[in-house]
Amino acid sequence: MKRDFDGCKSIPSLLGYTRRPKKIKVVYYDENAEKHTEQFSNFYARIIHHEYDHLEGVLWLDRVDSVNDIPKFSGSKLSYIRAASNHPSLDDSGLRYCN
Repeated sequence: MKRDFDGCKSIPSLLGYTRRPKKIKVVYYDENAEKHTEQFSNFYARIIHHEYDHLEGVLWLDRVDSVNDIPKFSGSKLSYIRAASNHPSLDDSGLRYCN
């Protein structure tokens, strides 16, 4: 796993640190139903993992270990995010990690 910046247009103007795999293997089927397996590393692995999370209903905030991983975090910003997204990873105590 590698800790690095993450962000998304789903939550504009907010960036934070998340841990994502350094390498991933993707198995998929193309439009001709042919199976493919590819491996990705570093930045490409991070991007693909981020996008796959969307398919699973996970936002990068679900991967934040603590509020300290969001630079210049403020309580009012949390209120804005909670109201805008009604995201399950946000509760009255702040951010929490969801598996």
